Amino acid sequence: MARRPLGLLGMRWSRSSLAGYVYIAPWLIGTALFFAYPVAKTFMVSCSRIVSFVGLKTEWVGLRNYLKIFTGDVAFIPNFLSVVRDTFVNVPLIVIFALFVAVLANKNIKGKGFFRGVFVLPFLLGSGAIFAQIVGVSVVGGVTKVAYGILIPREVELYLGLTFANLVKGFLGRITLIILKSPIQVIVFLGALQTIPASSYESARCDGATEWELFWKVTLPAIVPQVLFNTIFTLVESFTDMSNPVLQNIMDTWFGDRYFMHGYTYQRDYSYIAAMGWVYLLFIILIAAIIFAAWGKANRNREMM
Repeated sequence: MARRPLGLLGMRWSRSSLAGYVYIAPWLIGTALFFAYPVAKTFMVSCSRIVSFVGLKTEWVGLRNYLKIFTGDVAFIPNFLSVVRDTFVNVPLIVIFALFVAVLANKNIKGKGFFRGVFVLPFLLGSGAIFAQIVGVSVVGGVTKVAYGILIPREVELYLGLTFANLVKGFLGRITLIILKSPIQVIVFLGALQTIPASSYESARCDGATEWELFWKVTLPAIVPQVLFNTIFTLVESFTDMSNPVLQNIMDTWFGDRYFMHGYTYQRDYSYIAAMGWVYLLFIILIAAIIFAAWGKANRNREMM
């Protein structure tokens, strides 16, 4: 058979690959025109000092702004560590909970349409923002907390004591956060589960597989790409939530009262703000790269077995 000629970047063109590139062409063009240049400009500003805002003239200062983050900012590092801790706790819980709900909703049980609607409701109401107001939940500092006096009455809180009541509220707040943040992941998992052929389950049952074995041997291997997608999506969503303390710190620095002396006037330190944003962005990229690398290694090991 004649081999197709090599195309862009050495890849062989086919009808399906061409259709894929046409499909993502608007995103690629938009990214190149409206995203790539601002990102590069922001990095340049983070390593410079703004001399004049007219034409954005800068003076190169190297890593001085980045060193200031770790040596002179008393708020960034504690907020950063708080967000990292909450994210590494919440992301696995959200993905596991979404998978559990999707598996149950995919079963042939009575009322499964109702249950699907219940768990997708936060997504339909604005990914949980409106739903949080309806059920009386507030988002403070990146952690969803149960509103006072609704799920834990004052009398119960006084009876339990401050320490134990805080533990209960933290536990309920964590559950609320997981429920509000999982609808999109549930939808993704449901779509993946419905593509698994019924013959795969029938063959496994004929070999005597239990429901537990069906999940680990049939269901989970078939939805590995969706597990990776939901993990990365949940990770990015958690880190980019505008309510988390790091982004709040950046926004407060941008719109707040932190100024530096420039000539005879005080100006906001936009270079330092850009450096904070880049530290946060690079950490997100690093975590995503580690997840991809670990996932790829696990898949290679599984294929070799």
